[in-house]
Amino acid sequence: MHRALVTGASGFIGSRLCKDAPAGVSLWGTRFRGACPENVAALSCSLEDKQSLVRAVEQSEPEVVAHLAYDQKRPQATVEGGTRLLLEAMGARPGVRLILLSTGAVFDGERAPYRETDEPLPLTPYGRAKKRAEAMWASAGGLVVRIGLTYGFDPPDPRTAALYAGLCGKGFPHPYFDDEIRSPLFVGDLSAALWKLAFLDDPPPVLHLAGPQSMSRYELARRLAAGWKFSPEGIPRASARQQGAKRPRDTSLDCSLARSILGFAPCTVEQAMEKETLRNHRRCGEKIRNPDYSRVRFARE
Repeated sequence: MHRALVTGASGFIGSRLCKDAPAGVSLWGTRFRGACPENVAALSCSLEDKQSLVRAVEQSEPEVVAHLAYDQKRPQATVEGGTRLLLEAMGARPGVRLILLSTGAVFDGERAPYRETDEPLPLTPYGRAKKRAEAMWASAGGLVVRIGLTYGFDPPDPRTAALYAGLCGKGFPHPYFDDEIRSPLFVGDLSAALWKLAFLDDPPPVLHLAGPQSMSRYELARRLAAGWKFSPEGIPRASARQQGAKRPRDTSLDCSLARSILGFAPCTVEQAMEKETLRNHRRCGEKIRNPDYSRVRFARE
């Protein structure tokens, strides 16, 4: 039986990763606000409290650590500081597979698609905090996984739930940028790839995982609307540059390395919707009764 610790197991990506755990994996997961999936031994802790992280490590005794947790409102304290405290809590544990989830936001957005060997030049506080966290993680012998904008339906991520709510007449929390390019990644494909990496012999130090299509946030919203049989005409549209946002223009990621070592073949948006078409309306319908717009932010990757 393999032992794995997932930080942020109550979050959107963390909960999916736990639900998709292969047979023979015993799971521990950290939580701060939400609930962890039923197959997880939940450990309440804070990324700003080293002793709680020490307790989580001691209780789980992990062979695999997937570090997903952060608070984007507090990037220096939780992205950078939390990574440092987690590594200190781990101490010297040879043989543990360390996986840090990072983001295309470490790049400046002017030379996409980005390969693993390209130099990170972040524009935002979140991106700069992630760059520093990557350096700490690499120094500890860990694997850095940069991902594209991640979405899902069962249950939906906060952005997808907010879009669905807007299409249903509940109001849109923000416009969708038509000049900010991302490579949307279905959460099921991300989860499957991370579990392969958890037990892969001799993985690379950095790996990119992203969807096969590059598109604007506005185009993604239109495609999701079309998949749900809504008219996309009412989706609010805006230009990031006209609004003066200092954010990376195009963070599309080159996934050639992941294809060669993992056989990584992620879904298109349309294929992902088809996979979960019987469930995504019901799940999104549950979410839109009380959509949580507080968690939906432009910068979240």
